This record gives sequence, C-alpha cells and structure tokens, in this order.
Amino acid sequence: MTTESAVAAMPRISTILGALEAVKNIRAFILTALVLITAVFVVGLFSYMGVRGGSFALGAVGALLAGLIALYGSSAVGFMLMNDARGASSLTIGEALTISLLSTHRWIAVMLLAALVFVLFVLATLLILFVCKIPVLGPLLYTVVLPVTTLATAAFLAAMWFVVIPLAFPAVWTGDTTMQVLSKLTAIGRQRLFQVVALTLLLALLCFIAGMIIGVFAFGGLAIVGALSATVLPNVGAGFGGLYGVMSSLMLGGGYEGAGYIVAGGIGAAIVLAFVMIVPFLILFQGYCLIYLDVIQGIDLSAAEEQLTSRMENIQRKAREAQERVREKTQPLPAKLAAPLVQTQPFPPAPAAAAALTATQMPSAGRCPKCSIGITGEDVFCGGCGFRLR
Repeated sequence: MTTESAVAAMPRISTILGALEAVKNIRAFILTALVLITAVFVVGLFSYMGVRGGSFALGAVGALLAGLIALYGSSAVGFMLMNDARGASSLTIGEALTISLLSTHRWIAVMLLAALVFVLFVLATLLILFVCKIPVLGPLLYTVVLPVTTLATAAFLAAMWFVVIPLAFPAVWTGDTTMQVLSKLTAIGRQRLFQVVALTLLLALLCFIAGMIIGVFAFGGLAIVGALSATVLPNVGAGFGGLYGVMSSLMLGGGYEGAGYIVAGGIGAAIVLAFVMIVPFLILFQGYCLIYLDVIQGIDLSAAEEQLTSRMENIQRKAREAQERVREKTQPLPAKLAAPLVQTQPFPPAPAAAAALTATQMPSAGRCPKCSIGITGEDVFCGGCGFRLR
C-alpha cells in the first residue's frame, strides 16, 4: 500500500515541479514586468499629485487604478500560462489582455459571493451562540457548539484559503462561467480539499526556494556592482545622508553632483527587485494552473453543477414566495370589497325613488340660462323671467 501511494504521488510532485516551466514563457515574463511597472508608476504619479495638491483622494484613486491594473494584468498572464499548461496555442500579449478584460469580472463575482457566504456563515454562528444563552441548558449546549463551530470555521477558512482564493482564477482562465466556477470549487472543496492543501503548500515551498536562490544571486550581484560603481561614479556611495541631500536638492530645484547617478541607481535597483519578484510570481501562477487541472480530473462536475443550480433555484423560489406574501399583506382592498364599507343605505332605492331623491338632493343650479338670475336646485321656474327650468 505504501508503494502504491508513493507511485500515485509521483505525478503530483512532477506537477508541482512543472511550474518551473513558467520561467521559459517570455511573453508572460514581459507582460508581468509591464503590469508591475505600470502599477508602480500609476501609484507614484497619483501619490505625487496628491501630495502636491494636498488631496488624499488622488492617492486613493491611484491605488484603486493600480489595483485594477494589477488584477486584470495578472489575469492576462494567467490566461497565457493556462494555455501553456493545457497544451493549447500560445496567446499574444494583446489577445491575453483582451480576454482578461472580458472575463476577469467572473473572478470578482466569485469573490463577492464567497464574501457573502462568509457573512452568512458568521451570522449563523452568532445565531447558534445566542441560542446558547438559554438558562441551565445553555452551558450544556455550548460544550457541543464550541468544538463543532470551531472545526466548521477551520474547515471553511481552509476551503477559502486553499481552494476558493487560489483556484478561482484558474477556473476562470479555462473559460468557465461564474456558476461553473462555483460548482467546480464546491466539488473540489468537498472531494479534494486535503490534496489541494498539500499541493499548495508544496508550491509555496517551491516559490520560496526559487525566490531565495534568485534573490541571493541577484542582490549579491547588485552589491558587487554597487561597490564598483561607488569607486568610479560620483556620490553613488554617499550613503543615506548623501541620498537625503540629493533628494532635498532636487526637491528644492537645485543641482547636486552625481544626483543623476543616484536616481538611475535607484531605478536600476527597483528593476532588479522586480526581476526577483516576477520569477516566483510566474511559478506560483503556473503551479495554480497545474494544480487545478490535476485535482479537477475524476470529479463528477455535472452532478455538482446540477446540485448548485437546484440550490440557487430553490433560494430564488423562496425569495419570490416571500415577496408575494409581503405584496399580499400590503396591497389595498379591492374596490368591490371596499364599497360596502362606505355605503349608507342597506338596500339600493327603486328607480323612481332614486330619481326623486336625486331631484330633492340636487345641488345649487347656479343661474338661470335665460336671464342669469340666481336660482336654487328646488326651483322649477325662474323667479325673474318665468323660464321653465325642468
């Protein structure tokens, strides 16, 4: 049994190691660098305008735009990596960005629904805890509620952290709709949760090791080049005080010998840092694609989708029934039911009696149509000209 388990685990390990192939995707590497540089530039530009204009709102707008750029740009990179993971034709940068703009909103919808489920879960837990306030029986009930809700919360958080957040993107990258993504994530969380947790932890370890190796050599090279630059170029190794002096001089509009080298060195160091970050980022995204494609195999997705659809229809049906009940209670009484409430006579009068009643209760007629003298509703003839009124 142990040998069979080890043999079965071999493809899983090879799946994680296959994430290293993402480094070879030059287009994905270039797009990731462009997204990172653009997002940093937008944040810096709006922050600078906010400081100069004394407006915090500009900084917030810049952060929001940078977040959207990072989200849709990262999703475009994911579409490129998913195509490679599935063996499909490679996407160009323009194609990946176009698909991302048309599809990434599905991931946002999934995250909003996940947040709504979490809120409902918290409310249900609070309701259970309020029940535990019952005298005498409450403490006994709490001894059972505490461990059950704790374990349920732990399982929910594990599903959110290891399934929903990392695998929602790969599901969208395969072209699934929002409902399909939800059904697949639900099936994975029920049937493959422990497998996904193990693979995700292995992927995180791989990204950490790759980042550490690249970082050691990259920053080691930066330190050597910086030391050599300090011996040749003016004021490059001036230290913190020198850098502060350079920035102060630039802010005041003055000159400073070697200030251009300081700025250029800062930009170059930022590029090195971006290079160190890009590689683990590509490995992480490629690993998520491979994990998703691996764990989704063998799952009866049609049954999971039908079950989720039936639940959503049941919720919608109950919502419509509740709306109908509220509408029935709040709508006014029909006219045929409200008329007897204002009727003053028990039976309708006969036609002759109705005519006599109308004649006796006729309102003021105003003036005579012939001589314009004022008349009343009881007059038969005009008192001025003798004209017959009726």
